[in-house]
Amino acid sequence: MGCGTLLALCILRAGSIAAITVTVIAVVLLVFGIAAYLKIRHSSYGRLLDDHDYGSWGNYNNPLYDDS
Repeated sequence: MGCGTLLALCILRAGSIAAITVTVIAVVLLVFGIAAYLKIRHSSYGRLLDDHDYGSWGNYNNPLYDDS
């Protein structure tokens, strides 16, 4: 019984099944990750990702020391 007669059995060996499973899981996680990223970008939190003032306290108003 060579690979020419039963091609399906030769393709679906244990290593191939594991590789296909890992690939499918990786693709599904990638699709969900991209969908979540796009959802965040188009929501009200999207502006926070565009802000390049990371770590800046310039516009932070501390209510304990607010004189107004």
